[in-house]
Amino acid sequence: MTRRTMSIFILLLVIMSFITVVPKKTEAGPYTYVNIILNQSSVEVDVSPGSTCVAQITGICQIGTRNPMVPVIVNLEATGTEGVTATVAPSSIVAMGSDEVQISVSIKAQPLMSRKSQPIVTVSGTYTQGAMVGEVGKAQCQVIIKPYYMINIYSENPYIEISPGDGAVFSLKLFNMGNDQDTYRFKIDNEGDLVGVGWTLPSIPKLTIDEKMPKTLSWSVQSPQKWTIWENKVWMIKLKVISENSRGKVKEDYSLFVRTKGIHIPGFEPALVALAILAVVGIERKRRKYSLYR
Repeated sequence: MTRRTMSIFILLLVIMSFITVVPKKTEAGPYTYVNIILNQSSVEVDVSPGSTCVAQITGICQIGTRNPMVPVIVNLEATGTEGVTATVAPSSIVAMGSDEVQISVSIKAQPLMSRKSQPIVTVSGTYTQGAMVGEVGKAQCQVIIKPYYMINIYSENPYIEISPGDGAVFSLKLFNMGNDQDTYRFKIDNEGDLVGVGWTLPSIPKLTIDEKMPKTLSWSVQSPQKWTIWENKVWMIKLKVISENSRGKVKEDYSLFVRTKGIHIPGFEPALVALAILAVVGIERKRRKYSLYR
């Protein structure tokens, strides 16, 4: 080898020493993952008086890992919105390798909660595997508040005293004690008996009332228009209020009372009739007294 060839060879070695070979990149798949899968996307909760306000749903905690030699430690939690609370069991999971663990979520709503509420329950958490920390793929469930229907009816003047032939006006107050808007219709249970003796009982129009709200109405009735020399009688009107949204399952009875006391002759003022009767009685007494002395 000539001196020139040797020099070129040494130069090539020096140049190659400065060249770094970069290896080809390879895409690595997910090393570890944890997901929550719930069996239901929504659940109904009964919040009516006396109910537990609790519902249960189930699901799985799905764990995947490419390193089964290091345990995956999962910590779960369940939260709710709009006053709804939730718990998940088990709340801690230790898995060696890929696994699917059954979970249960307990949901508790507030008593008498509004039907309009739309709470959401979320199950989430974190996991660790050695020095690695990650978030659990969360899952959500819509909480549907079940409607319930309740009525309260009362009157500020459930007992009225009138003269025969006069009318009476009752002030009725309805209170929607349910958690949803409702429409109410009225029925008079003894309407046939009262109308049969001359009472006039107009129908009461339907009422639509928002949840937890009252509404007041006036109802006029008319006593019989017939000759009554003297009467002192108590009449009972049996009202029934029926919830239409409950398909007639929820109803409330309430009784009103009218005392008709006095006299009534159609076409004459009661006071004038009373004076006329007193006058007739006085004349009759004088006539009898006079006849005794003859």
